[in-house]
Amino acid sequence: MNKVFVSKVKDYKNLEALLGGFFEAIKDRFQNVTTALLKPNLLQACLPERGVTTHPEFVKAVYLSIRKMGDFKIIL
Repeated sequence: MNKVFVSKVKDYKNLEALLGGFFEAIKDRFQNVTTALLKPNLLQACLPERGVTTHPEFVKAVYLSIRKMGDFKIIL
């Protein structure tokens, strides 16, 4: 069964710490990883505040959190 992680976030300042906890809980899934694909939603050229695309600070926080999971290639 898949796990779902839900948390209320007021801003992007502490997002890396929050995501770090999530990725730490599933770190066993990264044991034999050689390459990971990070694919944000890029629907339209809009300011991040419009919510049309994945916010750049979220992408950054996910990238930094995944980077801590091991020494493998991350493709964006």
